[in-house]
Amino acid sequence: MPITSRKNHERLYAFDSLRASMMLLGIIFHVALYYMDTPIFWPKDPINTTIVADIIVTFSHSFRMPVFFILSGFFACMLFLREGVLGFLKNRLKRIVIPLTAGLIICTPLAAIGFIFANYTQGVIYRDVIPSFSFAELFIPSGWLHLWFLYYLLYFYLSVLV
Repeated sequence: MPITSRKNHERLYAFDSLRASMMLLGIIFHVALYYMDTPIFWPKDPINTTIVADIIVTFSHSFRMPVFFILSGFFACMLFLREGVLGFLKNRLKRIVIPLTAGLIICTPLAAIGFIFANYTQGVIYRDVIPSFSFAELFIPSGWLHLWFLYYLLYFYLSVLV
């Protein structure tokens, strides 16, 4: 049964600020990938590399996405208590499933083309970038590039509902 008091509809600005901070740190993280000293498949600057970029990537990667998932769980719980099961499912369909589907159809092929081009111009042959969309990919989304987190959010939501 949904809980619908006015108190439940107030914003938690500290958590909004935390989420925004993690998003900004994500920009720094992805820029630092380009300058890492460690060899990776990600396209990177072949001349200007630094160990500082490796430290930034390692440090921020250790907590940034877990913070996102913890915040997501917190807000999902609030949504579930406020809207009930049906309202929760409708909201997650609109906010997670539709963007995931649109992203798979539109963004993933474009990102794959970008990866192939960037690696090709650096002389790197990386054939596993193009998503295969096989049955196994439904459970282990290795070709979904940056949409993996939406995929895992769906797993978490469905496991909690079950």
